[in-house]
Amino acid sequence: MLKLNANKCKTVLYGRNVCTDYTNYLSGTVLARDNYIKDLGVIFDDQLNFQRQCYEKINIAYSMLGIIKRKI
Repeated sequence: MLKLNANKCKTVLYGRNVCTDYTNYLSGTVLARDNYIKDLGVIFDDQLNFQRQCYEKINIAYSMLGIIKRKI
């Protein structure tokens, strides 16, 4: 009985030999295809490489460091 918002849903294809010749539908709406998706705070990309996740955490750490440096 879970209702999904088709406009907020995306698809990511995982694997080495992925067929991209098809489209996914949810309630008659075409789902957007993306190279990465963020789920519960973790970024998953199509290559299952967590480099984007690491860059995001590094940027957050630098912004926190900047806030600390301005307060001192």
